[in-house]
Amino acid sequence: MMGFKSLPMFALLILGPLWASATELTCGKLFYRTLFLDEESSTLYVGAMDRIIKIDNLNNITNTNCDKDSMILEPDSVTNCVSRGKSEDYDCRNHFRVIQKIYEN
Repeated sequence: MMGFKSLPMFALLILGPLWASATELTCGKLFYRTLFLDEESSTLYVGAMDRIIKIDNLNNITNTNCDKDSMILEPDSVTNCVSRGKSEDYDCRNHFRVIQKIYEN
């Protein structure tokens, strides 16, 4: 199976028909976990480690610019986290679990 190598199987099932046209998204080892498809704008948001990636071109996700199309959140309190015995490269980083659209009135 090619592409989305870091995504768990449930993510591939959610993508459904998008998988037929997607080639590969690779922005590094970011532990892609959370997906949100905004059907109104045909935009896929991917939650990863320390960033949310916005994918506008669902026909070819390889055109996604991982730096320009991302909202990056730098980890804070890393020193404190590491002092409690956690991994600096994984445990002490921001991991997005939920992405939800907020409607404005």
